[in-house]
Amino acid sequence: MIVQVKTNKTPDFVTRYPSLSTTKKPVSSNGWKATFGPYGFPLLIEPVTKSIGPKEKQIQVLHFNPESQKKPCRRLTKKIGERYIPTEQLQTYLELIFEL
Repeated sequence: MIVQVKTNKTPDFVTRYPSLSTTKKPVSSNGWKATFGPYGFPLLIEPVTKSIGPKEKQIQVLHFNPESQKKPCRRLTKKIGERYIPTEQLQTYLELIFEL
């Protein structure tokens, strides 16, 4: 699953765990893409390459594979219509990682 988070801060998580990021130093970006495994572990955090618009939501699920929830340990998303939104559990993870 890939989630986009709109924030001007460089997450402390990126500084503490540089092997999980494509950047090794703070960057000027207004958002980050975070890739999570099926159990909620962050696998990769990278700055967005294009600026996130002011009308875009703070948190967006960009990509989700529904096969990963066939035997879930944690439900990270829920489907509303044709789009996926973060569950309370994923919201908590993102708040901790990105200091939201």
